[in-house]
Amino acid sequence: MFYLATVQAVLLFGSETWVITPPMLKALTGFHHRVARQLTGKVGRYLPREDRWVYPPIDEVLAEAGLSPLETYLRRRQDRIVDYVASRPIRHHFWDRERLGGSSRWSTWWEHVGYRDDDEDSDIDD
Repeated sequence: MFYLATVQAVLLFGSETWVITPPMLKALTGFHHRVARQLTGKVGRYLPREDRWVYPPIDEVLAEAGLSPLETYLRRRQDRIVDYVASRPIRHHFWDRERLGGSSRWSTWWEHVGYRDDDEDSDIDD
């Protein structure tokens, strides 16, 4: 599908490293939903007597368009970079080093995301 292969790839380029704020997520999700509605032809319609817009349920629209929620695509991209960095051999040089006095508690990226080779309670979904 052109949208996933091209448009979304450009839209989310570099998102692996973004700190995604709620307004940013809302804008990206809104675009994703608009594209899904355009692809399926299930756009909103205006009801003049009630002076309101009616839209079909977005879950149905996404399913018909063959798309997942935007958060799914963002998470996949972020997981891919975490797995890549976690598999680099250099991290083992620093993994179990003793911290110097005054070091911040969270000084390594794998502690932020709950990642350890021996950690069974990892926050990362496989």
